[in-house]
Amino acid sequence: MRILHTADWHLGKVLKGRERTPEIRQALQALLGLVRSERIELVLVAGDLFDRSVVSTEAEAAAFEFFLGLRELGVPALVIAGNHDSRERLEALSPLLSLTGATVFGNLRFAEEGGVVEALGASVAL
Repeated sequence: MRILHTADWHLGKVLKGRERTPEIRQALQALLGLVRSERIELVLVAGDLFDRSVVSTEAEAAAFEFFLGLRELGVPALVIAGNHDSRERLEALSPLLSLTGATVFGNLRFAEEGGVVEALGASVAL
């Protein structure tokens, strides 16, 4: 299985008064090209999808666009909350993002609590 491990996107980051989401959105579009060219089978986002617990609509839109792009490529994603993410918000977004093929965990789950994800015939334990 070809897994692309990513982390620390920090969508919604404001640095010195400047919103960085447009730059991150461009990087995510380039990442979709890499997923296509390298025939990636699973994209892992290991924390800090967002920069803080409440983000701009532009930041959320950039995330949704990326995951919709993965769906068009037929590539699932696994997203795990990081210390900058709101665990509750990611849990709330999980059903919506599942429509794109993304599995999102805001809270840690052990195997017996549903913390095993089946992707393309392989099990990934969290």
